[in-house]
Amino acid sequence: MTSKIQKSLAVILLAAPMLAASAADITYNVDEIIGAGTVVGTITTDGTIGTLKNKDVVAFDLTVTAPNLEDGPSVVISNLNGGLAQYNSGGLSATATTI
Repeated sequence: MTSKIQKSLAVILLAAPMLAASAADITYNVDEIIGAGTVVGTITTDGTIGTLKNKDVVAFDLTVTAPNLEDGPSVVISNLNGGLAQYNSGGLSATATTI
């Protein structure tokens, strides 16, 4: 995945609206347009509010669609394929309503 897509994904993660999944976990819905592309899916955290660390993101499933992607017109990024392995703690924060 290109660096530009990774940077755009970071912006999406910071602006995504959310939907509470359970008492502990929070699932944030992602549905954003970035330039000529989109990112759609979900990010689930352990309910931590404030600065998130890698361990606080318990699941994610995002589909990135854009022209000129290395791996095709759309790429699925999830915790199953390690798509956000380069995420560094301290770069993501959450409130009760946004991530």
